[in-house]
Amino acid sequence: MHNASLSSFSVYTILSPLSFFIVITNNNTFTLAMASSTVYKCLTCNKQYKRKTAYNRHQQVVAEYNTIPSDCYILSVNATNEFKKTIVFMIKERLKLHFRSTGKQNITFPCSKSQFFAVFGGHIHHFNLKRQVYKCIFRGEAAYDSLAQLFDDRFWGTKFFDHDQRAFVLTYESQQIDVSFPLEDPDPLDIQDNKSQKRQKKLVQVVALWKVKQRSYAHYNSYSSGFISLSFTINRAWIV
Repeated sequence: MHNASLSSFSVYTILSPLSFFIVITNNNTFTLAMASSTVYKCLTCNKQYKRKTAYNRHQQVVAEYNTIPSDCYILSVNATNEFKKTIVFMIKERLKLHFRSTGKQNITFPCSKSQFFAVFGGHIHHFNLKRQVYKCIFRGEAAYDSLAQLFDDRFWGTKFFDHDQRAFVLTYESQQIDVSFPLEDPDPLDIQDNKSQKRQKKLVQVVALWKVKQRSYAHYNSYSSGFISLSFTINRAWIV
């Protein structure tokens, strides 16, 4: 059974452009000074809270999301490890050098709720009760190593090729990405404008999502199954 791990947070002081107070001097002139306030920020989902109690409540709710549901069963260690290998295999199948295979990727394949909790339990950050959707977010400089520990594979998001080349999963914005490759076709990644690049950087994260897909057919009959969806960003580089 996984213990729910609370997300880290940062506390910092901001100067709000809407928070002003008036300072009146002896000659009846006045100036506007900005009032500072402390903000508590969740580093996983980037939500900000003015009060620590609100932030603590956010963390408590996240911990509740990671409680194993009553309709889940506990997988054996071997069964869990086998499913981790399946996840890594599906990710690595998307790691290719051609520029058409870089950028935002999404893969979906069957996964029971028990399998999802066996692998990602303790890292679930969102839950939609009505739609029964669970969501994990991994971002930042520690995200790659966190997933490496989760999958028991240090190269879960890296694939090596001949001539010292590799394709890999991006997990944070400041990673060194994309270099010049000798391709026959022009690479659209090389001609993106700055606005597009900034917009793409905001999406650098790995998201694991679980939900049920249901289909209905004649005579009010239906069938359903659980699925996991993984979204991530791929790029390539020389091995240095």
